[in-house]
Amino acid sequence: LKDLVRKQADDRRWGMFAEALLNNAPDHPSGIKFENPRKGKNDDQAHPPIHPTKREPDGGFQTRDEQQLYEYIARRFLAACSVNAVGAETCITAKVGSEMFLTRGLIVERRGYLEVFDKFESWTQGTLPAFLEGDRVKIRSLKLNESSTQPPPLLSESDLIGLMDKHGIGTDATIAQHVKKILDREYVSKTAQRTFQPEKLGLALVEGYEKCEMSLCHPLFRSRQEGEMKGIASGAALPDRIADNILRYFSEQYSIVINKTDDFEAPFREHFGQTPAEQGWVPTRGDVSLCGNCGHQLKLCMRNEQKGLLCDTCDSVLQLPEGNILLVETPRICQNCNFQALKMEAPSGRPFFICPKCYNDPPTAPANPNGKPPERFRCSDCCNTGCPLATGPPPGSDNLGPCPRCHQSTMLRSSLNDSGQTRWRLCCPTENCDFVYFFPNAATQLKAGTQSCQCGSKFVELTWRRRDLPFLNSLDFSGCVFCSETYRAILINDLDSYPPSRRGRDMEDLHRQRGRGGGGGAAFRGQRTGGAPPRGRGGNAGAAAAA
Repeated sequence: LKDLVRKQADDRRWGMFAEALLNNAPDHPSGIKFENPRKGKNDDQAHPPIHPTKREPDGGFQTRDEQQLYEYIARRFLAACSVNAVGAETCITAKVGSEMFLTRGLIVERRGYLEVFDKFESWTQGTLPAFLEGDRVKIRSLKLNESSTQPPPLLSESDLIGLMDKHGIGTDATIAQHVKKILDREYVSKTAQRTFQPEKLGLALVEGYEKCEMSLCHPLFRSRQEGEMKGIASGAALPDRIADNILRYFSEQYSIVINKTDDFEAPFREHFGQTPAEQGWVPTRGDVSLCGNCGHQLKLCMRNEQKGLLCDTCDSVLQLPEGNILLVETPRICQNCNFQALKMEAPSGRPFFICPKCYNDPPTAPANPNGKPPERFRCSDCCNTGCPLATGPPPGSDNLGPCPRCHQSTMLRSSLNDSGQTRWRLCCPTENCDFVYFFPNAATQLKAGTQSCQCGSKFVELTWRRRDLPFLNSLDFSGCVFCSETYRAILINDLDSYPPSRRGRDMEDLHRQRGRGGGGGAAFRGQRTGGAPPRGRGGNAGAAAAA
């Protein structure tokens, strides 16, 4: 052991303590000297006590957790090789009227192992004045504090391991596996404070066992099982006899569950609710959308007049808004939750997009900065800049003036297309309005200008990409995208993409006269403009439909 202690003598944090252990200095103020560690009460025969085998690497450890773990093991080892700490406790009882009050104080007479281990264990009850029995003291103040009993705190991992050790469950080699298993099976989860939070499945399972008067969830059952395993390892018990006893016991428990199925299932119904079939949902059509949780197809289902999407694998239903589901050529996946988005048609005839998961369980900021509640959140409310379907304006978005359709404010925003490229669009975030105009890929660095057009829109300032428009003398543009003849001429001549004119259909007529087909106007969600196919340079970024 002294050789292991000597390897710690060069450490700047506890090296002096290690030297004192090796020197057995009789005049050391803390009385430090080497003593063989006491034998612990538990020995699972799996491995020797954990101890440092060498000094810390010269370059330190790669992570903070590794550093802290090594420090704890090294200090604990050196403390185990030291003498005990010695303290004297003082208790004072004072009588005030008919009430008795008690306080305690501690004086450390010899620090011993605390010299190296006080970072993890300290004696700090405080000191008390030197009173004699019968002394009278002056009362400074009297306070009556009201309080109530508090629920016990959630267990930390060290708390759980301590309780498992107390009941004889697991060994040093298997305790970590037990903890991992209850996490993997989702009986519990870990909070941000690294404590264990019981989950619905774990609560329902324990309540079901207790309702059926079964002992499977009690620590004594597992403790007895562990003791029998140790008996087999030591030769004190026969494996076949133990196996027969365990099989007989579990057969009895299984019979209880079969005979009390309703009692056992009651807590699961309470925590998880009724199944979709029990709630009255009836499947009407299959393979409508894609579940983002399990990857299986969702079925359209009905309950009275209410539509929903049913996942047989997850045994859950996502409700849908009023309207019809429209087919799309290319499925789109929500970037918030991986569910497949749906294109729907409102009773008014206007198309809109929703993610069924976000519609029922809206995301938090930044995708939902306005806190839209369930059954109100559509793609037009979403501010996720990584999703091509999201047209909600993030906080601080530029307002470019009235919408051509509903006359509410339009917003300039950017998002990422399927190829990961930044794509600019002009959109209306108003619910039930589907106006969206996609700027061509050649348009970059867009922002709202300081000037305004007579039509009520703000100017847009942008820079054209040189490789897409090599014939332009100036790549900088500032003007109204609805009224500027310069902007529309560039798009008509080269990019086949332009927004609707606020001054009638003169530019659409011009577009037809040049032989590029009809349709014109901005691209609305679910609508594709007519005319000749794109010519290559940015044409695909023109008046393309969002679907």
